[in-house]
Amino acid sequence: MRRLLLLLFTAIYIQANAQQGFVVLRKHNQTIQTFFPTGYIRLQLSNYQWIEGRIKLIKEDSLFIDQMAIRQVANYFGLPTVDTVRFGLFKIHLNEIHALPKTSDGLAFLTNGTLLQIGSAGYMGLNIINGIGKNEPIFSIDNGTRLGIATGIFAIGTLLHRTHKDTYIIGKKYQLFSSNHVVAP
Repeated sequence: MRRLLLLLFTAIYIQANAQQGFVVLRKHNQTIQTFFPTGYIRLQLSNYQWIEGRIKLIKEDSLFIDQMAIRQVANYFGLPTVDTVRFGLFKIHLNEIHALPKTSDGLAFLTNGTLLQIGSAGYMGLNIINGIGKNEPIFSIDNGTRLGIATGIFAIGTLLHRTHKDTYIIGKKYQLFSSNHVVAP
């Protein structure tokens, strides 16, 4: 009888200390991000409102978020200080989440077209300044071709910049999975 009670209490203790749940963001079968209780999350709701805060609890297919805003403000001496404002506990069903921000890798300017825009604008400016210094017409045959190519590269960079997504839109491509349930978009 004692062994049975010991086994029962051990099972209850293990169940009480088991992890409460987690949420996984996946692209097809590849895990992109995992969210646990006490982790910080920023997300966009289905009404396109962005909220952020610390995850207090993950229960079945709902997140309980201690909604907060962390901002940099000036203190009494005019120096920047981090300030945290709490808005309270907020319950969100996983179906209400529209998007999650992509993690910043620091090299996004290489793929989002910004580098093409900066390089071609710099080339065009330098070309025009050199042409003015040499008293040459800006749109001569040779120079016009070079400026046309630089303008085309700037347009390609602008197109890349406008089509670059900095969020994971939950739907067919990206899905949220709870530790207990699969959530349909």
